[in-house]
Amino acid sequence: MIDLHAHIVPMVDDGASSLEESVKMLRVAKQDGISTVVATPHIYELDSEDQAKAKISAIEDLKRHLKQDTVKIVSGAEVMLREDLIEFVEKCPEILLGQGGKYILVEMPIYNLPFFAEEILFKLQLRQITPIIAHVERYFWVWKNPERLYRLVESGCLAQVNASSLTDRKRAKSKAIAIKMLKDGIVQLIASDAHSPSTRPPILSRAIAEASKYIDEHLALQMVTTFPQVILDGERIKWEVGRKNSGKRSRFFGKFLRAVLLGKG
Repeated sequence: MIDLHAHIVPMVDDGASSLEESVKMLRVAKQDGISTVVATPHIYELDSEDQAKAKISAIEDLKRHLKQDTVKIVSGAEVMLREDLIEFVEKCPEILLGQGGKYILVEMPIYNLPFFAEEILFKLQLRQITPIIAHVERYFWVWKNPERLYRLVESGCLAQVNASSLTDRKRAKSKAIAIKMLKDGIVQLIASDAHSPSTRPPILSRAIAEASKYIDEHLALQMVTTFPQVILDGERIKWEVGRKNSGKRSRFFGKFLRAVLLGKG
């Protein structure tokens, strides 16, 4: 399995607080059957390019301190949506996921979707960079109107849900939203968004078991295996989200997710 979203780099954000904690997190991941972890430190809205580059460099520092028998670590970042994101990516391409440079993990503001969001996400795609919207089930604006997210996915974005949202009983609202989006065919990726060995740990197996209650088991497994690998390789995922009318207004329902790997882009 591949964990595409994890805060395992020590002392750069609200994730691992020490090298020892990073090691513990990676040990938990390995025991769960995770072979690759993408380190995605937060790149905050006010972070400069130098600050972003320093966080990416910290990933390489972490690699040098680890034993060879640990899980593989791949560089990435979780980037807060910002008005200058296009220019920021051009000057700091290190924040893209993996070696392919074709995907970016984007965090949205939790309460409201900014007016410039659709334009920025569209411009990224014009540059052959696919936005992956992080932990989509946690945003209040999605809770209020899920179709706003569904339109973003239909326009070419990918959607990721947190494993803990599917397994933690305390996250009832997030779980309900996550399940709905899985069933509607909106979600392509499940990741841990791990922050510590115990609080939101890097564990995916339980979430796959839970997701398999609502969608095809093979598809659930692809969300932590095939699809993340395609992303890290810089290849393309093509999918179709179906529509179905219900009542007086149009609602979005993914009849199923058809994934086709298209060659290196």
